[in-house]
Amino acid sequence: MKFYVGFSYSRKKFAIGSWLIKLFDRSNVSHAFYMIEDQETTIVIQANSHRVNLLGIEAFKKRHIIESLFEIKVDVKDFKKLEKYIYNSLGKEYGYLAVFGILLYRMFSCLGLKKNPLRDNDKTLHCTEFIYNILKIAGYDLDYRAELDGVGKLKDELRFTLKGE
Repeated sequence: MKFYVGFSYSRKKFAIGSWLIKLFDRSNVSHAFYMIEDQETTIVIQANSHRVNLLGIEAFKKRHIIESLFEIKVDVKDFKKLEKYIYNSLGKEYGYLAVFGILLYRMFSCLGLKKNPLRDNDKTLHCTEFIYNILKIAGYDLDYRAELDGVGKLKDELRFTLKGE
């Protein structure tokens, strides 16, 4: 079995949410996801605009253009913890307010704002928060703040970290 963290953007021509994330994040991607591949099937686990869910890779590709994939190593001891985290996250609502809070933080941190004012402490998840938690469970130590940093920063941090392996 192989495990990946991927980054993508919407196939829709007028995907306003995707466009806004890319604009404010100054990134070419707007979404992060986790992918598990074995000999028979490939599934994507993601926190998308609805909730944390599972999709087959073909259904995912109908909606997203995959920009990059990073293979990650998951130890056997961490796999059970990871499986439990994903299972407990399935169905969790998408964190729209937390994403908007990241934007507010970026706009007003120069005025002394020190945290995301709309973070809801694990009641919801947004895609980068979900992926950051997966990476943390898998043993990756990133210079990333899930409540404040965006998808572009996560992609850059993961790229930097994996170069050192």
